[in-house]
Amino acid sequence: QKNRVKGEQSGSRTPDPGLSKKCPVCSQVKATLYTGLNFKIVGPVEPLVVEAGEDLVLPCSLQPNISAVDMTVEWIRTDLSESSTVVHLYKDHKNTNDKQMKSYRGRTALFKEELQKGNTSLKLSAVQPSDEGVYQCYFECFT
Repeated sequence: QKNRVKGEQSGSRTPDPGLSKKCPVCSQVKATLYTGLNFKIVGPVEPLVVEAGEDLVLPCSLQPNISAVDMTVEWIRTDLSESSTVVHLYKDHKNTNDKQMKSYRGRTALFKEELQKGNTSLKLSAVQPSDEGVYQCYFECFT
């Protein structure tokens, strides 16, 4: 049986010409449980802002701390209308970039050693102004 859980990271897209080097990326997680799984998804409450060129961690974790090692973890952009909005995909115990947006290739990583603790945060390296947007983290559990 496949259980799908969605954690949504949303962010504001208010341009500020005076802060053109600042990249607001995302804010909070809204968790929706599609099954009776007994955990919740936790993320940031406030918008995350970073200087262009810096690295950023998009926080997301499962509580209680249950392992995500055997889950599929997919980070996507929901504010884009492109055919593929995959920012990062972890599936079958490995990262894959088959459907990953080209602009994110080589710039994203999960903390593999933290998956066992339920930490599915995404590291986004060398943030660009085009990274500003709405991010969602999806989980698929196979039980």
